[in-house]
Formats: sequence, C-alpha cells, structure tokens
Amino acid sequence: FKSQIRAILRVSNHKNIRLMLPMISNIDEVIESLNIIEQCKNELHQDNDTYDTNIPVGVMIETPAAVMLADKLAEIAQFFSIGTNDLTQYSLAADRTNELVADVYDAFHPSIIRMIKMTVDVAHKHNIPVGICGEIAGHSASTSLLIGLGVDEFSVAPSTLLETKKRIRETDSKNAAELAEMVLNSSTHEEIRELLDLRLSAAGFKVIQAADGEEGVMQARKHSPDLILMDVMMPKMDGAEAVGELQQDPKTKDIPVIFLTSMITKEEERSEERRVGKECRSRWSPYH
Repeated sequence: FKSQIRAILRVSNHKNIRLMLPMISNIDEVIESLNIIEQCKNELHQDNDTYDTNIPVGVMIETPAAVMLADKLAEIAQFFSIGTNDLTQYSLAADRTNELVADVYDAFHPSIIRMIKMTVDVAHKHNIPVGICGEIAGHSASTSLLIGLGVDEFSVAPSTLLETKKRIRETDSKNAAELAEMVLNSSTHEEIRELLDLRLSAAGFKVIQAADGEEGVMQARKHSPDLILMDVMMPKMDGAEAVGELQQDPKTKDIPVIFLTSMITKEEERSEERRVGKECRSRWSPYH
C-alpha cells in the first residue's frame, strides 16, 4: 500500500491527481489510510522528492455502511465518489455476476436512488463535491435524474463520454430537479423506469418498446431510435439474439437497449429469463 501511495504522490507533482479510498465501511479505515499517506509524504520530503502537498483524498461510497456513515466520512474526506455497481449488489444482496439473481440487481431500485440522494445531500452540507460511477452514470436514461439529485461529476466509460457530455449540456436543471423529486417519491423500480421513459419521450428522445426481439430489430432498422426497450422474455427471438442482430448492422449497432424484467412466477420461465439476462449483460452491459 505504501509503495502505491508513494508512487501516486510522486506523479502528483506533474499531474492532476486525486487519491480515492475504495471499499470503505468504517471511519477507522479512512483515518488509518490518512495516517499512512502522511507517513509517505514525510518519507518523500526526507528524500527531497517533490509532490502535491495538497493532493485531495476522497472516499468511494460503495457500501451501505459508507452511506450510513457519510456524515462522518465527509468530515475527513475531501470528495465522494458513489460506486453504484457495488452499492447496488451489496444493498440488494444480489451478486451482479450471479445469473440466479440477475432479475434482482437493478441500479434504478428506489433504495439505490435514495442512497445516492442521501450521500449527495451530506456531501454538499459539508461543502465537498460528489461524483458518480458505475453503469448508471453513463446510462442514457439517468443523466437528467442524476443531475436533479445533485451529482457534481460523472465518471463514464470513454465510449460514452461525448454522448454523456451532450446530454448534460442539454439538461434543464429545473426540470431535472422535478424529475428527481418524482423518482424519489416512487415505490418500485418499474415506476421509476416509466417516469424516465416518459421524460425521454417528452424531451424528443425517440424511444421504441418491442414486444419481442424480431419486432425490436425491425423497428430499430426502420426508425433509428435513440433507445430500445425490450422485455427479457420474448416469444420469437430472445434478448441475446436481438442484441446480436442489432450489433451486426452498422445502422443499429450503437443503439442502446434496456431490458425490462418480466413479472412471472413459473420457475422454468424465470430460469430462462436469468439466462437471457446474463448473456445480454455480457454483450451489452452498459445498458442493461
């Protein structure tokens, strides 16, 4: 750990560097880390090595414990970054790599949205910035919501950077705040997704919803939408096959797809749903 810290400190003299502590679940971990960082600074000073003496040190909020301790963490951290992928799986007890609980893992779950809001409010109360990363940060349907929740920074994959910047610039902060308020008052993730779908449509964002894979592929080729909504359980072509068809066509390969989980009870159908969901995530993960 000290070797890594010393290396980061050395390059901080020439680069725009910030230190972030991951997987924090208690205050002692942060305090101990800060003490080690100070030790490394003293060692570099003794060796006449230069470094950024004011390098910011922040905390990754990616466990429920960190959310609940956010007010205390904000007293000793200089920024927050909300890691939504791990926060979702630990909060919902749903391993995102386990196909048996693929229908449970959902970053748009009301509890996750509320934890994001809680963290943002605490950070701003202590005058520190808060960023967000994970799949939801680059999701085409979540930009306005996250801005409305008060998120200051987005960390997204390079492939979605320009698209995300464009959506941020086109977002009206007042409308975003209104959307966030409606989402925070929602009880289920289905309600939240419907709100986001309606907001995208009202903003001129062309969305199509397909009853099956064949219809989705056909409509995508005909209308060139900005977003496709498909049910995981489809009678003629499953989600993985539909995504494969879309990716093979230059006109549709970049269209994001959101898969909606069916409310079904038959175990054999649920098993198929999980299989399809897992395969679709591996091939089209930024939009699941």
